[in-house]
Amino acid sequence: MGHNSVAVRVNLRRRGMDLDTKCVMFNRLDEDGGHLFLKCKFAKQLWRELNLEEVRIRLAEQNSAKTMLALIWQLEKNVQMRAIMLLWHWCLERNQVREGERRRTASELAFIINMQADEFLKIATKTHKVQNNECRHWCKPAADILKINVDGSFIAGTRKGGWGFVIRDSEGTVMHAGAGAIPRAMDAFHTEVLACHAGLKAASEKGMTKVMIDTDSMMLVMALKGNTFALAPAGGIIHEIKVVASSFVLFSANYSPRVCNKVAHALAASGCNCSPGADLIWDGTPAGMETLVAEDPTG
Repeated sequence: MGHNSVAVRVNLRRRGMDLDTKCVMFNRLDEDGGHLFLKCKFAKQLWRELNLEEVRIRLAEQNSAKTMLALIWQLEKNVQMRAIMLLWHWCLERNQVREGERRRTASELAFIINMQADEFLKIATKTHKVQNNECRHWCKPAADILKINVDGSFIAGTRKGGWGFVIRDSEGTVMHAGAGAIPRAMDAFHTEVLACHAGLKAASEKGMTKVMIDTDSMMLVMALKGNTFALAPAGGIIHEIKVVASSFVLFSANYSPRVCNKVAHALAASGCNCSPGADLIWDGTPAGMETLVAEDPTG
């Protein structure tokens, strides 16, 4: 959004596509970023429904997408989170309407936005308030379940990324691991999704039947547990993950803080340095990761 590269119709026409530039939601005015998010009749209804009309007006006064985002970063946390969730869900809603689905009412969307904003704020609060009973290290799965820790790495300046996964049993023994490069990553979330796909695919090919995914990306957990991300840029890969997941006897996806995901994080960083298509695969502990694996308690 900050680079004004959202695939709205005016931008697509500017890139050479021959298409009608009228707004998908109202089919009247040209659909650029400012119109879609701030000036469209239906978008205005949503801002008002969330009691963010004053914020919308201030954002509409900005002369670029970058200054608009800079203003959002200055907002009070509660308001900021709702504004960000509104922009995200309105973009998803636009894509769903484009595909022929029913446009939901402002009240319906506002309810979803408020619920998810509250959830993200709770997660942020827990992250900053270390509790005595909070898991601060890798925790072993049940005896008959294999845990797949996954992580992605993203370098914004080069748009390159990497993925990594490690599969361990209830004793902490590494059964399988992998890492690979992503030469053209869309964003950090894209790398997280690809890491999950690689880990699950490897587990399926190894004949594993009961698995749990552990990730430090709450967005990935939300994507796997619902349909909110179906029309997101990574929606196709998320659908493939769900198809693979359905083949397991038991599958679950869980959030863990970064400190519980150190091995997968290190593997993803290594993946950034791999040659495209030259994935690294290990049956056992990856070379150079012995210390990280040993540091994770198994009790």
